[in-house]
Amino acid sequence: MSTTPPPSPKPRASLGYIAVRVVFVGVAVFALWNTLHQADLRRAASLAADVGAPIGLALVPYIFIIACHAEAYRRVLGILGHRISFPRIYSVVLSTEAVLMSFPAGIAVSDSLNPYLLARRCGIPIPDGLAGIAAKKSLIVFTNALYVTIAVALGFGYLRLASTRLLGFRGLEWIVAASAIGLYVMVFAMAKALVSGSLATRSHGLLSRIPSAKLRAFLADKKSGFLATDRHFDVLFRERRAELAASAILLLGMWLLESVETLVILRLLHVELGFIEVLSLEVVVVMLRSLAFVVPGALGVLDAGYVAFLGAFGVHDAPTVGVAFMLIKRAKELIWIGVGFLLFLVMKDAPRPGVPGAPLYSADADR
Repeated sequence: MSTTPPPSPKPRASLGYIAVRVVFVGVAVFALWNTLHQADLRRAASLAADVGAPIGLALVPYIFIIACHAEAYRRVLGILGHRISFPRIYSVVLSTEAVLMSFPAGIAVSDSLNPYLLARRCGIPIPDGLAGIAAKKSLIVFTNALYVTIAVALGFGYLRLASTRLLGFRGLEWIVAASAIGLYVMVFAMAKALVSGSLATRSHGLLSRIPSAKLRAFLADKKSGFLATDRHFDVLFRERRAELAASAILLLGMWLLESVETLVILRLLHVELGFIEVLSLEVVVVMLRSLAFVVPGALGVLDAGYVAFLGAFGVHDAPTVGVAFMLIKRAKELIWIGVGFLLFLVMKDAPRPGVPGAPLYSADADR
């Protein structure tokens, strides 16, 4: 008679999470329907098609957005003593962003995938990768706060105008300003946790409580790696602040380039909004994208947001122009998502030092 215990049941999502997801998906579907319902879809398609060959320009800003992200990431990992080729880290960022844009709750999936890709494609040990990822995340939140601050400072009047036209009263500008304060508080808490010197160790302790003999054995074997991760945080945040500042500048450039991308697409459609107007629009859209994280690509929510702001800024036939804008933007995203997933097939593992062509990291090594 077999004494093999029955397999553990798969964990189920909580009812609260399911309810939140259903609500957000419902809102997204309604927002998408309402946007399409207001627009002349045939004319929107015609507007996008009439752009012609210059439509390829819509792909260009994203190349530099990912370049800023990748170079900032490369510098953070360089502080930890890892010299990585730019094309390899670029491929990691491009693939994780493809997952982020295409999966429900994509940020959680891409964050889980990130250390694996760093190990496979760049030869970064898991502890160093975790330290680099955590440091980069805190820098992204910090530079997002700076980006929102710049948008509020330069576009306060435009945000007030949009608030009056969209909501019927002032206040949107202060909501955006409050979000910047919230981001500063968040990044302070993140940085404090990272430099405390025990975040990874505490995480190791919490994971060790999970009732799984295999997991506990794995964690016991990897405890030194978690301790090393804490040491890496200390090096990053206490000793190498100048290098982190350079990475922060690159990430701030990444945020600003997202507004440039929007401006380029609007120009292709002959929409004459200025950069500050676009910056004011984009900063609110970024907030909406964060709130709608359970919907792949914030589909519907982003579309409605762009259409609403185009109308608030006086663009003629904003629903139709907005749909044409989103057709180009979504087509651009699909192309880059395809490239990101293609890299999973064509990118080879980082070679082991001294053994050309051999992988530096094997998933089997951690089993």
